[in-house]
Amino acid sequence: MMKTGSSRPRAAFGSALALIMALGGCSPSVPETVKIGVAMTLSGPTANRGQDLLNGAQLAVDELNASNFRVNGKAVKFEVVARDDKGDNDTARKVAQELADQHVHAVVAHTNSPQLQAALPVYVAHDMLLMSTTTQRTLVEQAGGRLFRLVPNDRVQARALASFATQQLDGKRIVAVVESTDYGRDMFDDLVLALKEKDQPAPMKIAIEFKQPVSEAVAEQIKAMKADVVVLIAREQHALSLLERLKAAQYSDVTVLVGNAARTDKVMRAQVPVRGLYATSTTIGVGELPAGERFLQSFRAKFKSEPVWGAHYTYDAVYALADTIRRANSVDTQKLLARLRTTEPNTPVFQQMRFAPSGEQANPTIGVYKAERGIWSPQVRSASW
Repeated sequence: MMKTGSSRPRAAFGSALALIMALGGCSPSVPETVKIGVAMTLSGPTANRGQDLLNGAQLAVDELNASNFRVNGKAVKFEVVARDDKGDNDTARKVAQELADQHVHAVVAHTNSPQLQAALPVYVAHDMLLMSTTTQRTLVEQAGGRLFRLVPNDRVQARALASFATQQLDGKRIVAVVESTDYGRDMFDDLVLALKEKDQPAPMKIAIEFKQPVSEAVAEQIKAMKADVVVLIAREQHALSLLERLKAAQYSDVTVLVGNAARTDKVMRAQVPVRGLYATSTTIGVGELPAGERFLQSFRAKFKSEPVWGAHYTYDAVYALADTIRRANSVDTQKLLARLRTTEPNTPVFQQMRFAPSGEQANPTIGVYKAERGIWSPQVRSASW
């Protein structure tokens, strides 16, 4: 049975849209066209996620433009200004400057935390409002109050990893395989802290290189340690190679639990030579949400495909921005920031998108999924790990 960490108001899609489209007097401080920058990784290994996030934002813009959206009686159109950061930090900085030069009114960015971290100084220098599905916990602080996170951060995810590994999987000998990046180091530190809060010992740690697959030596170490749970804090390529190496080492008496970065379709479809393969996720599948079916129908009709990850988050982000602009009767960054911290914008899929004053999610829900029969099967989700 699913656990849910909060009870959120559930309004009909039509009610949300009607509130967003409320009419009034004239609105001189809102331009005829509101530009929303969408900077994602649209080429390279994570291009499918980046394109998915772009598609969600574009679908929302198309719907708003078809709805005769008005702010206090003034017709307002939205425009997506899309850029490809190519999963590269230098390119991310250039893309951020391009969006600043385009005078976009808000930015939804990036696909990966390293690119957002690299681009943050540009966004901050130009006083730009940001929304993001990236999870590195220090980003909100680095953004100086300009960043609103659409999903839980990695500290919340670390608590979910610790809880699931020790309680549902009954892990006694936990080994953490950790990529040598800021993401890996911070997540491991948070995992250790979460386990300590549960009076559990720190896991044994094996460091791996970011750009290299998991080696045979790592699998042999896991086998020698007689690990019963392996927590992988790394990426898709590491998860795939870890499974291959464990098979080659003939060590199947172990369960693998991966973080959000490795919860991909390729990993889901991989051969599982161990007791089980699970993944935490900072995004909840749209099919699990009561209002998700309408979004799915619209997405399929426009893109002739299924969403692959978090399109419904960027879709709701655009609606949240539109609702906030209507409430503030302005596109001024400081006015929008103040509104987002104190009100709950109406959104079609989640119904409400509530942020804490810090910019983090007020109800940060993490889901856990199991790879079985070629799908990620939902196991549990909670905001209170």
